[in-house]
Amino acid sequence: MTKTLLFCAVAPVLAVAVPVAAAPVAAQRSDRFVDSIGVNTHWSYPNVYSNFAAEVKAKLVESGIRHVRDGISSATTTRAGELESAGIKHLIIADSRLNGILNPSKIPLILDSIRPVASAVSGIEGPNEYDNRYPPETGWNTNLFNYQSQLFNAVQADATLQNLPVIGPSHVSQAAYNTMGDLSAICDAGNIHPYQTWRHPETTGWGTGGYGSIAYNIGLANVQAPGKPVWATEGGYQTSAALDYVSEAAEAKYLPRMWATFFQSGVFRTYKYEFVNQGTTTTDDQMHYGLLRNDRTEKPAFGATKNLISALSDARFDGTKWRSMLAAPGSLDYSISGAPSDLKQLLLQKSDGTFYLLLWRGAVSYSSSHTDVTVSPVAVTVNVATPFLAAQLNRPNNNNTWGAISTSSGSFSVNLDDRMAIVRIFPTTLNYQPEVLEYVASSGDATATAEEAAMSNGQIRSFNANASGDSFTLRLQVPRSGSYQLYVGAKKWNNRGRYQVASAAPGGSFTNHGSVQDLYASSASRVETLIATLNYTTAGPRDFRFTVSGKNASSSGFALPIDNVKLVYTGTTTASVSGGSS
Repeated sequence: MTKTLLFCAVAPVLAVAVPVAAAPVAAQRSDRFVDSIGVNTHWSYPNVYSNFAAEVKAKLVESGIRHVRDGISSATTTRAGELESAGIKHLIIADSRLNGILNPSKIPLILDSIRPVASAVSGIEGPNEYDNRYPPETGWNTNLFNYQSQLFNAVQADATLQNLPVIGPSHVSQAAYNTMGDLSAICDAGNIHPYQTWRHPETTGWGTGGYGSIAYNIGLANVQAPGKPVWATEGGYQTSAALDYVSEAAEAKYLPRMWATFFQSGVFRTYKYEFVNQGTTTTDDQMHYGLLRNDRTEKPAFGATKNLISALSDARFDGTKWRSMLAAPGSLDYSISGAPSDLKQLLLQKSDGTFYLLLWRGAVSYSSSHTDVTVSPVAVTVNVATPFLAAQLNRPNNNNTWGAISTSSGSFSVNLDDRMAIVRIFPTTLNYQPEVLEYVASSGDATATAEEAAMSNGQIRSFNANASGDSFTLRLQVPRSGSYQLYVGAKKWNNRGRYQVASAAPGGSFTNHGSVQDLYASSASRVETLIATLNYTTAGPRDFRFTVSGKNASSSGFALPIDNVKLVYTGTTTASVSGGSS
């Protein structure tokens, strides 16, 4: 990686009220955002990465980050194989040099080493910042073009690797992008390294043509690979006392905003440089880019990243792939009043229909004189025209908990400063998908998920029970007190069992709802059944248990392929409950 060594003053953004028009806003998939977050490692380096590999791997899994970037080495392919079971994939830099000069003769050996762990790899990247060699190599651009071309063609011709994207080479300077020109014939995505020094992620730049901004960097990617996806394979902040640093507190504020800003700008995936500080020397900026300090203790940015991912993740790793939302997300009709001029927003939606509105200010949190900047909060009012049940607030910089927001006639207030705020907005119908949820309890029977267009999320998870009494439990959110209709979607066929639904508050006693449902049919068909009407006197999580209750005499098995669990709010009521209560 290479930093930009430029300074300039940043003018403060005034918190002036500006109107934000009311119109339905199309959401993006929440888990697509989570899947855009990555981090760099150096598994082969003889430092913290190799000396404390087990500890570093455990913290990586804990963070929730699913994507890692590293250079080709035996250590990298080993770690890729080890971390695959946690759903973590590696982007591998296929960069081989002899005496500093690219050596394409090694490309076959690189692919040989990747092939055994191909399922743990998300892509193969061209050479890293080759234009940054010193002294300059005569004909470097020709050598780089030839190397990238041979790499791309070799991957395309490889039966095992040909479905992996080949990312273009990264460059340090705009001149290098212009010199290399259009490489779209020999790469599947453009590559950028948008370091913004001590500046905020939303900066409009600090030089000609918006130099340094994310828009400027995406422009470079479009020179390299016009019309193709953009990957930011390096970026982020460092916290040493050397050139272009920020405080740990500012880094923690900037990182959630960086990922959201880059994602909103169209970057497919952003890899922060890097996961662990490589050393402790305070005057060496290269040692301090980590989410973890060199002693593996957490910087505030680690917690902010972990909490951000926890709040927005909408997927379950089934041992092979992440199962997430396939259906097209919807839209939310809302407006914001009292908005400051630096207001930023991103609307996401999970597979159960819940909206997640990310709100933040593109404010400067750290100055060119290396001091933290206090950003006074501004109260904005969110006006939601789409009917909703409740709203909750989370601030990833603080914790991973949700607090209730007081609403009135579809409106509520949120205080915004330079930290990310996530507002969770529950719709009147919640359509939970078992394929993206973890079981909170189970009798241990295997499950299988298949993609089927006729199912509610384009896929269905089957609980392959083998006896009466087998069960699994899902934890769902009841966003407010009141009356709900409980529907269960399932796929009938000739090897299905019967089931009984029950629910309880976590740790409480289960109450059965409705009658036993028989999923046997002589031919396959999807059904969605109204099970019961439930009245909840309090909001909060509820556990829903599905228990096999025998089978039809004509059925050959006990399988329970449950497609969805739907809660439809019908209003506030104090009437007696049909099917039980909790």
